[in-house]
Parts: sequence; structure tokens; C-alpha cells
Amino acid sequence: MQKPKTFRPWVPGQTSLLPASPSEWLSDDHQVYFLLDAGVPGSGVNPQGLSPA
Repeated sequence: MQKPKTFRPWVPGQTSLLPASPSEWLSDDHQVYFLLDAGVPGSGVNPQGLSPA
């Protein structure tokens, strides 16, 4: 037996469907940018900014 589909409630005043980009709320010197620039293993991004193949 399949579970019935559930949907989130409709909110007409909602300004966006996706969360804000982290670059909009993280400061320019945030530690995450250092990790991305360094290409830390497990970060999912290499130093060129591309996802690994």
C-alpha cells in the first residue's frame, strides 16, 4: 500500500522558494570560504570550484 502524498502548506506571502544563498549572509572572511579555497577533502569542491567528477 502506498502512502498518501503530503504537501507543504501554501504561503502566499512567501518571498522565495529556495533558501538564501550563503554568500548573502556569510561575511567575506568566513571560515567556509577558506576551506573551499583550500580544497579540503570532503568539502565536495576542488580548488577550481568544480564538483569532483
